[in-house]
Amino acid sequence: WTIKGYLDPEAAFLPTAAEMFRVLDRLGRTQAVALGYLMNVDVVSHSGGLQKAVLMLLELDRQIKNFFKRHPGRFTFTIFGDHGNAHKRAELVDPNEILRDVGVPSVDHLDVLPTLQAIPIVHVRVNFVSVHTHAAFADEVARRSSMHRWVDLAVVNLGAGHYGVYKHGRLLTFWRKENGTYAIADPAAWDLLLATDLSALCGASGCANDVLTLDDERVFEKTHGSRYPDAFHRIATAFTDPAAKNPPQVILSMPDDVSSYGFHLPGGGDHAAVDGFHGALTRGSSLSVIASQARSLPPALRAETLLTLFPELRQHLEERRGSP
Repeated sequence: WTIKGYLDPEAAFLPTAAEMFRVLDRLGRTQAVALGYLMNVDVVSHSGGLQKAVLMLLELDRQIKNFFKRHPGRFTFTIFGDHGNAHKRAELVDPNEILRDVGVPSVDHLDVLPTLQAIPIVHVRVNFVSVHTHAAFADEVARRSSMHRWVDLAVVNLGAGHYGVYKHGRLLTFWRKENGTYAIADPAAWDLLLATDLSALCGASGCANDVLTLDDERVFEKTHGSRYPDAFHRIATAFTDPAAKNPPQVILSMPDDVSSYGFHLPGGGDHAAVDGFHGALTRGSSLSVIASQARSLPPALRAETLLTLFPELRQHLEERRGSP
């Protein structure tokens, strides 16, 4: 089904969805939770744009309603995606060129002795780039990269829970403490970047030395609707997530309409699959939708809280994997 979904996602959609519902019918006789992945909508969005994706979602809605008619009262559905930016067509760019343009040598491996050089990770088409460099030069690589026309923000791990964000060469910083609280330097400057009102909190609680301290829950509350949603949490965890065996020192966040080429398609096919990329810090690139018949949902949530919100799904996945 995966191969069919890539070769011709539109033609494969109806038979794939029909098979998914047949499997769900069978699984529903023996288990309480099932997780399905219908990739066709994603693939056709990248290659055909928003309108085709909407038509496929309408068809999926029709099939869910028909499924309910055949199984009244037996099932509830929760649908979630990983997307955003379905309305944007991207310019494909080479991250190596970004580094060369700003005077940072792009290399395949870092020299043993620290020097100004970096390795951009170019693997799939997304609108962010992980960059490996020597820790001593990470700040300089980020500052220079932030000046490039293909870069919206350059974020850098400054060490010891200290992170920087460069916008056109200007640096803003914050700290993530071991207890999970955030110390935000110059909140008024952050307000200009994020389109938030963090500095207003200084009037109530005070900002010691122009540093605002907020716990994680408050940070999410104040920033999930901003120009760069939940930026503090997303930046800090991008460098510390245990899934990243070798985390980068710098991450380049691109505008919504710019993407790393990631790979080249043969026969001049690079113009294909250029719609709807995601992964950057911008609002358009960050947001997706979750809809559930199983329970009421908060106004916004982080993707990593999904399993907390649906403990039955977490238990199902742990049983399938055999461990927590």
